Amino acid sequence: MTDFLDNIVSAWNDEEGEKESELYPDETNSPNINILIRAGRKFIDEKLSADEFIHEVDATADRLEKALGELQLYAESLSDDDPAKELAEQSEFAYEEFGQGLEEMEKATREAVEHGIDLCIEAAYKLEYLNQHYLELEQQSMMVECLRCSHSNPPGRDTCESCSATLPNAMREASAENAGYSNDLVMVPKEYLDLYDACDKVAAGDIAVEEWQQQIFLFNERFNSASQQIHDISSTYAETFKDHPDLLAAAEGVVDALDESIEALHRMSRFSEDGEVEHLNQGWMELLAGTQKVQQRGLNFYQMLEAAQEG
Repeated sequence: MTDFLDNIVSAWNDEEGEKESELYPDETNSPNINILIRAGRKFIDEKLSADEFIHEVDATADRLEKALGELQLYAESLSDDDPAKELAEQSEFAYEEFGQGLEEMEKATREAVEHGIDLCIEAAYKLEYLNQHYLELEQQSMMVECLRCSHSNPPGRDTCESCSATLPNAMREASAENAGYSNDLVMVPKEYLDLYDACDKVAAGDIAVEEWQQQIFLFNERFNSASQQIHDISSTYAETFKDHPDLLAAAEGVVDALDESIEALHRMSRFSEDGEVEHLNQGWMELLAGTQKVQQRGLNFYQMLEAAQEG
């Protein structure tokens, strides 16, 4: 809609510039629609030929047809309960009213052009009003709701401007940064997002606490299994570890990182005791930090183990 209001291609050049603008002042907030209306006023005053005026009207009609087609395709993609659906329908009516004004102008009589101008001005203000509502809806959709206090925050913030809790978008970004490996010690990205979504839903009351706890349980099982795997490797390659003390230290570092991750899950689990959402926020960030250490230390450990075996 903004494109139609602001980018109508003018087929007429206002050669007299500011003087003409004084004689025919703006009647809408759209500069290019004002050009069309000014052309109509000049035609009525016999300062513009019929051919020049009709050329201007036809150029606007072409732009209107394209804009209306794009709007109709957009409206078809919306669900019936989408707030933008009603705005799209109202916008279509306003476009059609604007088209009626152009049809009147094409008759090229004084009365018809005056009537057409009135219709176009009224439709232009309707379109501007509706476009502002579109922008407000778009802004609302970009707002980030705090899981702790439900305050709506503008995009780009990492913490809530009301209670300073970590916001979901910061958690997602951290998740994306830390989800780069997929060996046996590290969760694949989808599992992180599954846990995050479960935390989001349980905080909002959309799922039962028991369903959320199942996700916590799965992570605990995975980390405990990985820790046991390190201990098993230490036992299997006891002689190698004895000859390479640094390898033992590396294994202990992986286990420590896994323990940090398990502790982060325990922090998140406190939510089930008091319903405090910040347990989820802080636990999530600690979980990402812990698993990042697992990724780095685990990779280093297996590389050292491989080198020790080859040596």
